Amino acid sequence: MITQARLWALRGTPFIYLWHTPDKPIMRGASIPVFGVTWLNQQPWFGVAVQWNGLVYARALYRLAPHDREYDWKRLADAITLCAVQQQEWVSDRRANREGYYPDAFNIPKNAEEYTWDLNPRLIAPCIAQRLGFAIEPLTRIVRAEGRTIACTAPGVQAASLENGILRVQIAAPASDLPALYLLIAGARTPTAVHLSGVDLPRVDDMEAHLWQLESPRSGWTLHEGYLIIRLVGAPAATVEVEGV
Repeated sequence: MITQARLWALRGTPFIYLWHTPDKPIMRGASIPVFGVTWLNQQPWFGVAVQWNGLVYARALYRLAPHDREYDWKRLADAITLCAVQQQEWVSDRRANREGYYPDAFNIPKNAEEYTWDLNPRLIAPCIAQRLGFAIEPLTRIVRAEGRTIACTAPGVQAASLENGILRVQIAAPASDLPALYLLIAGARTPTAVHLSGVDLPRVDDMEAHLWQLESPRSGWTLHEGYLIIRLVGAPAATVEVEGV
């Protein structure tokens, strides 16, 4: 698996500028989409960065980096991410309502956007978080025990085990100031009780509401279409126990 992941990661490197001229530091980490021209006679892409392509690639590199030490994948992902940050729109009179947006295409020789088409920076934020070490990607731990297969998914899931019908999940939140953390459990049949570090959690009916819509979010759990959803509030590190699994 790692060999295949490394192979596809290497196949992406020709599309990334690994150097820059003295007067264009933004060039390093820029990603071009193709070696060619749209419809053969339309938009040329040589020297034109389409950074959202590179950001998707960078996010995969961040995930590969901890498992493959053959190459410095994180350094390459950092370069792609920082290039995108340099392309973001600052507060200006040019487009005052587009702070933080970045262009669909950036012409490196001209040091300007190729055309006006601003993109939401939603692909930049996860890469920045991964660059800073925040484990925002949901992790899944599979438990196979007592003839059961249970999947536990959440950011910061450390371990999960099943013994005597009690499922235990250890979680360390990626940041201590998160307003809440959600744990999704697939394969729990008929849970009867949920405990957070030994304290009973109530069954709640507001799980479908957006977090910002709740005046006082609280920890709790609910069942939805066969899945167990647990909301953890103010618990940067905790052990969740589910009975009746």
